[in-house]
Amino acid sequence: MGQKIKFILIGLIGVVLILVFLFLQTLNTKQQIAKERDNLKNENASLSSKAEKLNKGLRDAENKMASLRAELDAVTSERDDLQKKYEAANRTKDELIEKMQQQQAQGAAEAQVSPGARSDEYWAGILKQKTELQMQLDNIRVELKTAQTKNEELLRDKSTLELDIGNLKRQGEELQQQLEYNKKIMDSIAQELVWEKNEKIKIEENIKPFKKENAVLTRQLKGLNKQKMDLERKLQRLDGEKSDLEAKVKDMKTMLVDKISCIDGLRAELKNIQGQSQGGAADVKEMPEQNKESVELPPIVVRPQEPQAEPPISTQPEVAIPTPQQAVAEAPKFKGNILTVNKESNFVIIDIGEDAGIKIGDVFQVERGGEPAAIIEVIKASKSVAACDIKEEKTPIKVGDVIR
Repeated sequence: MGQKIKFILIGLIGVVLILVFLFLQTLNTKQQIAKERDNLKNENASLSSKAEKLNKGLRDAENKMASLRAELDAVTSERDDLQKKYEAANRTKDELIEKMQQQQAQGAAEAQVSPGARSDEYWAGILKQKTELQMQLDNIRVELKTAQTKNEELLRDKSTLELDIGNLKRQGEELQQQLEYNKKIMDSIAQELVWEKNEKIKIEENIKPFKKENAVLTRQLKGLNKQKMDLERKLQRLDGEKSDLEAKVKDMKTMLVDKISCIDGLRAELKNIQGQSQGGAADVKEMPEQNKESVELPPIVVRPQEPQAEPPISTQPEVAIPTPQQAVAEAPKFKGNILTVNKESNFVIIDIGEDAGIKIGDVFQVERGGEPAAIIEVIKASKSVAACDIKEEKTPIKVGDVIR
């Protein structure tokens, strides 16, 4: 019984540990996946904000690039205008030089014809025109250089902006790839969550029989504990009965010692009157033998092997014991079994008692397989069991033998 309870307890503990382990593992996995999902959501949000910032910067750069292109176009058109003006100025210069040469030639001719004050005024006007044309040409050259410098600066800004735009495009592509990767990871995590949920449902379905079995085993354990407590109470009662029987046996031994001392006294008296008639002496000798036979009982020590004893065994007044053959012939018909055999004290315990009509002095025949094995006599009786002395034994008595 104790081993069975231990096995049941070990099985219950094992089932509980497995259930706890599976629950903790599922909970831990779920928490890790939820944590990874939250981290990915946060990372996705930060990447989205970065992508928005980069897109905004890209749009600003494109707007700036468009404005720079417009300025570059304006500067280019202005440069073209200046180039045209420069070319026109050069043509005007050439024309003026040619005109001057012609005028010089005419002036020389006129000087040869009529030199005088007119030639001075003429040359002064030509020099003034030349100076003005030279100043216009210098101004056009300065404006052209300024336009070229501005154009070079705009080209440098354009190249810088193109590089920035290229970097922003690359960063945008990387962010887009990262977003797609995070989306794939989130999809896989969602699939894993669905799988975990299905696995959890399967585990719960598999756990249901264990829970039912656990409930059944718990009820069985409670029943076994109750039986154990009942057996312990019965064992305590048997220990008390054993103590009572041991005390009664001691009293019986004391009484037997007193009777034996009385018998010894009678024997001494018989020796003193041996001179009388032999017939009287023989009668006197038979009397102590009969008395001895009527009071001689073996010592009894109760050692129950199974806790099946009932309330304390009651004692009955002693009676004279007839011969086994007469007692078996005269005994009422009962049927029972041997519960305990005590070879050391030469007695057995049977499973019928006063409730079945058993009383002290009843003699029964022990049978095995329909064949007589021994003869026993009741020396103590309770409501449901009785202690019997072994009178004759043809075959060793065993637990379970039938008594009649």
